[in-house]
Amino acid sequence: MEVESRGLHFIVLDKIPNLVLNGDKKRLSQVMYNLVSNSIKYSKKGGTISIFFENTGRYIKVYVKDTGIGISSADIPFIFNKFYRAEKCRNQNIPGSGLGLSISKYILEAHGGFINCVESSSNGTTICFALPI
Repeated sequence: MEVESRGLHFIVLDKIPNLVLNGDKKRLSQVMYNLVSNSIKYSKKGGTISIFFENTGRYIKVYVKDTGIGISSADIPFIFNKFYRAEKCRNQNIPGSGLGLSISKYILEAHGGFINCVESSSNGTTICFALPI
């Protein structure tokens, strides 16, 4: 509902893989919520949020891609640190505590997975997280 109310498009590009994962459903849902919430927060009206998957045989990788404001290359190494907020976010008065990505990283690592920023530019950001199969 929040995606629609902000005039954004939400697309799941692939079929959701039919896999059984061993993990805390509530915490893994929190990771997805954090990533989609960030995409909503940093995207402008008419933007798109896409989700797609990759099964590597060892991991299921989930990609969350948006057409938002992007993250500068200088900020990318720090975005998973507690309380880190990129300069662009602070200057545009975008709300947030800087905890969502660090919490997501902690949850994924506790599940034997990982998270990283795959791509970011002024045309958007792609974050990937992976969980062992």
